[in-house]
Amino acid sequence: MRWAPDARGRLERAAFELFAEQGFAATTVPQITARAGLTTRTFFRHFTDKREVVFAGSEIPETAARLIVGAPADLDPTQVVRHVLHQISAARFDGHHEQTAAWRRIIEGERRTP
Repeated sequence: MRWAPDARGRLERAAFELFAEQGFAATTVPQITARAGLTTRTFFRHFTDKREVVFAGSEIPETAARLIVGAPADLDPTQVVRHVLHQISAARFDGHHEQTAAWRRIIEGERRTP
């Protein structure tokens, strides 16, 4: 299993399972890697830290920058921002209702933890 493909996906699934079971703050990187059947070193090849599993690391800023550059020239700055935010949110959340609901439960659970 350790050399099976899709290490990043396995790490993401393991992390979200653990976040849902025991909360984000209580989950450690070694627990995530153990659940995924991978090494901690492999985790850090894909993510800087466990927050990046949730917030996509540099993926969103890089996508936003690319979309801003490619935005239609006839849009004013406010329209460009709205256009970019709409495209990013659609790509990230549309069709992913189950995953979005799981993220919301994890975040809400963290808010309740003193």
